[in-house]
Amino acid sequence: YTEYCIKIVPSGALSPRLSAMPTGAKVDLIGPYGKFVVSDLEHDLLFIAAGTGIAPFRAMIKQLLHDGIKKKIHLLYGFHAEEDYMFKTEIEALANQHPNLILHITASAPKNPAEWKHDTGRVTSIVPKYVKDKNLKAFICGPPLMVKDTVAELVKIGYNEKEIHLDVWG
Repeated sequence: YTEYCIKIVPSGALSPRLSAMPTGAKVDLIGPYGKFVVSDLEHDLLFIAAGTGIAPFRAMIKQLLHDGIKKKIHLLYGFHAEEDYMFKTEIEALANQHPNLILHITASAPKNPAEWKHDTGRVTSIVPKYVKDKNLKAFICGPPLMVKDTVAELVKIGYNEKEIHLDVWG
């Protein structure tokens, strides 16, 4: 089966129409056409996501853990505020069950900063704090500016830009 992760943007061209459709409505889809897949299981993995960019990583993580991967999976995930933390319960449960899934969460504008237990700022801002190993297989998914800025941070650490896997949307 196929799952879709769609953020409803009231002024958007498509998402308001999709959210108004009744459950079970039929739609025609084209794609996906990307090559955003994990094929090298020789190295530990680095997944960096912003917003709905978590969707492909959620699927990858679930499959990799189901397949019994023992390599470390580092997930850096950023979003605006607490209510934007997509798949929170599921992701945290997976991390609790699988010690090789290492989470680093950040919100750029948490509603209750005093109660927020994670990092604060854009996901790009936590890259230098948590990414110390330039031999991780790096994947980034998010909006264009986030991807561009995150690639720049990884290059500063010593990553080869051509070896960073990207899924840019928006």
